[in-house]
Amino acid sequence: MFICWDECGGNYLLQKEGIQSLPKILSTGRFHCNMLRSDIRPIFKEDLKPNYSQVTTTYLKGLYERLASHDPVVRASMMVAFEIQGAHMIESLGKALVATYNLEEDLSYCQAHVGGDDPLEVYHVAMTKKLLSTIVTQESKERFINEFRISYTLNFDWCRDITL
Repeated sequence: MFICWDECGGNYLLQKEGIQSLPKILSTGRFHCNMLRSDIRPIFKEDLKPNYSQVTTTYLKGLYERLASHDPVVRASMMVAFEIQGAHMIESLGKALVATYNLEEDLSYCQAHVGGDDPLEVYHVAMTKKLLSTIVTQESKERFINEFRISYTLNFDWCRDITL
């Protein structure tokens, strides 16, 4: 729930404007997807449309299937893999954009996740890992590791394939 709350800008609002800002939560400008769009617009001088290529469509279907699994070990493995891979991907994306386009200012999307003095992605990863202590028992550790490999590979392969 925290990750959804954060991705929709709830955490940002509370940090920056306090509890009185809660009525603003329905304003979508702080949604992280919109922060990314705002960062990209000046670089490319236009709004970029999502590209749901076959590679991305296959990835999103696999992500959905694993996150929607009735098996909590499968769901947890996907969540942990998604957050760990996401942290690497966002950091790499930010560095590549800044280097490629000689940007001097920080990108708000990347800054919110992996930059600044207190990046949120660290908390996303920590919270997701803590999830394991309630879901993965001693008896299911080996199965979790196998499921995690599948989940991480799904994320890793998608990141690799969209850069080809």
